[in-house]
Amino acid sequence: LSILLAEEHMLLSKLMGKALEDLGHRLVYAREPEAALEFLQGSSFDVVFISVSMPGATEDNLIRTFRQWESDQIQAGSKTEKTHMCALLDTRRAGELDLFLAMGFDGVLVKPAKPLALKDYLKPIILARPS
Repeated sequence: LSILLAEEHMLLSKLMGKALEDLGHRLVYAREPEAALEFLQGSSFDVVFISVSMPGATEDNLIRTFRQWESDQIQAGSKTEKTHMCALLDTRRAGELDLFLAMGFDGVLVKPAKPLALKDYLKPIILARPS
C-alpha cells in the first residue's frame, strides 16, 4: 500500500514507519498539518494515518478540508475513490471513536501503534483491494 504517515513526533514516526515498511508498504512522511494537506492533494495514497495532536491544526479542520477537496475531485472525475484515513490518538482520547468517525475518519488507532495493531488494521483494506 501507499501510505502517508502524518505524525509530529519523530520517534513515533520512525517506529510506526519502520513497522509499516517491514510489512512491505511504501511511506511518505509529514510532520506538519500543512505538509500533510499538500501531500494529500498532490499524490494518491491508499491509507493515511494522521496524528490528531499535530500542532497548528485541529483534527476536524484537516480532515474536513481534505474530505471537501476529495469530494470535489471525485465529482469532477479526477479522483475515483475515497482515501482511507485513520486518526492516530493519544491514549487519553482513546474513547472518542464516534467523534472521529463523525469527523470523516474511517478508523482510529491509539499511539504508539504497535506492529501487530498496524498489520491487523491494514488487513481488511488489503483484502478489499481489487486483484
